[in-house]
Amino acid sequence: MRLFEIKATPPLPSASKQPPSLSLHFSNAASQKQIEILFTPAIKRVIDPNHYVVKREGLAFEDAIKNGRAATLRDPQSGEVFALSMAYPVFSKHSKNHDFTEIGTSQTRLGGFRCAQIVIAALSLKEWLNNRPRDSIVTEILPDNGASLHAYKNALGWQAIEDKDKTKRLHILCNETISAEDKGRHTIWFEAAPPTLKTMAALLLRYMDNGYLQNRKTGESIRLDLSALATVGLTRTVLEQIATNQRAKPPTPQHK
Repeated sequence: MRLFEIKATPPLPSASKQPPSLSLHFSNAASQKQIEILFTPAIKRVIDPNHYVVKREGLAFEDAIKNGRAATLRDPQSGEVFALSMAYPVFSKHSKNHDFTEIGTSQTRLGGFRCAQIVIAALSLKEWLNNRPRDSIVTEILPDNGASLHAYKNALGWQAIEDKDKTKRLHILCNETISAEDKGRHTIWFEAAPPTLKTMAALLLRYMDNGYLQNRKTGESIRLDLSALATVGLTRTVLEQIATNQRAKPPTPQHK
């Protein structure tokens, strides 16, 4: 199994550097170098010292970035990435149906600004609107990863999956793209249920109105541009419809 290789050539940024502004961006092929910088040891050991974010098999990682399935908050001047979340379509081995989408690889270089919540919400709603799986959008979290549990469960309202057969199936399918040393770790599975969609849409609307991120402990703020939401169909009107339950279902997807 080939793991993605770090090929970052520019000088590595400081793991704690704070930019004056951030903009939401959905990835393309040109985004890979800046995203990979988050996984260099100098950055990764600071922002993820407990190794909660696991490695992905190289092709899955690269394919997600190339096809717009990574959401980042980045410095609009330098392109440096400060928060990341990625979406991985999960296909049934036998039917080849797109049954699930796993949201993962979520991490941030800026503590206290709740950046992860924004990229998770933006990416999840984009996938729900434009590339909806047959079953559900899911995520798996290690039981002691308090920051991710808070972001997904408490802040965004993701719901624990109680169906044991479903979690077993997810564990088998999603382990296909995880590196050998990270396979088999005990995780808790959550899904973006209808109330979760409403919560995430409302959160994005609040940040659109505020126009900034704020650190509650220090009072520091960072300007925030979420205009990229409209480029993937998440206009204010659509977000308001999701937040008020006027858009319970997206358009019927064309499954391949």
